[in-house]
Order: sequence, then structure tokens, then C-alpha cells
Amino acid sequence: MTQEAEERGISPYAVADGLASAINPGSDGLILLPHFTGKLSPDYNLNIKGVFWGGGLDKRKGHFIRSILEGVAYMLKENFDCKSIPE
Repeated sequence: MTQEAEERGISPYAVADGLASAINPGSDGLILLPHFTGKLSPDYNLNIKGVFWGGGLDKRKGHFIRSILEGVAYMLKENFDCKSIPE
């Protein structure tokens, strides 16, 4: 992606976004649980580990990039929706 970005004169992140945007929402069943060092928030559990689920030979780089973006977005939503901190 870096070489393609340099050739096109754009950011590598723009190349990654382009690959992800070509994939349907839900990444065609590829799911990322982004807790590679354990889950710290809003529920502390170091035994929960990150994983890509639903991978196969039909999945391309764009699927993985999109599943990363979606997995992190859902993790952030879970934290924003947390009601344990009084307003």
C-alpha cells in the first residue's frame, strides 16, 4: 500500500480506506474482536483476547481493513455507551 500511495501521491491511509470501502458493511462475515492485549474497558477482563473470525480464502486485504475499522468502531461505541460514569 505504501508503494501505491507514493505512486498516486496520496496517503497510505487513503489507499486503505479505498480498499475497505469496496467491501460490503459487515466485511462479508469477517469479524475482528480488537482486544489483543485483553479487554480493559468498559469491562476489565485480561482473559478476553482479540481474534479475526470468519476468515477464508475468499477474504482479501480490503476485508481485513474494513473489519478492523468496524471492530474498533464498535469497541468505541461500547465505551461511549457505558453508563458507569455519572454525568
